Amino acid sequence: AQAPAGGGYICPTIPIRAQAKAIARDDVQVIPGIVASAETETVLVLLNVVDEPTEVRLVASSPGGLLTETQPFTIQPWTAWRGSLNHAVPRVRRLLGDSDGIGSLAIHSSHRLLPYFGFSHRGGPLLSLDHTAPIFA
Repeated sequence: AQAPAGGGYICPTIPIRAQAKAIARDDVQVIPGIVASAETETVLVLLNVVDEPTEVRLVASSPGGLLTETQPFTIQPWTAWRGSLNHAVPRVRRLLGDSDGIGSLAIHSSHRLLPYFGFSHRGGPLLSLDHTAPIFA
C-alpha cells in the first residue's frame, strides 16, 4: 500500500523468514505481463527477506523473443529495492514498441526474493500491486 504522502507498507503473503534454502541455481521468477510505454510503466518492488545480500538481474523480453537486461545489482539483507521498469532496464520501451509496450520480465536472483509489481500511469500513484509467479526448472 502506498500512502498519499509517499510512505506505505507491503504485507508479504509468503512466510519465508524462518525457512532455510540451499540454492544450486538462480531463482527465476516471471512477470508475464509488463507494460513499458510513454503512458504506462511497470513499477517493481523487490524485497530481500534473507539475512545476506542478494544479487539480482532483470531480463525483459518481447513477444518476438528479443531481450534486454540490467547489469547485476545487489539488494542488501532485509531491505527493498523499488524502481520503474522504464528506468531500470535499458531500452525496454524501444524493445516493446512493436507490441504496444507489452512484454514479460524474468527476475534472476541468487536467493529467493519477494518480487511485487504494479502499474503507474505517467508517473502517478500505483494502480495495482501483485506478486510474481515462481518458475521451477
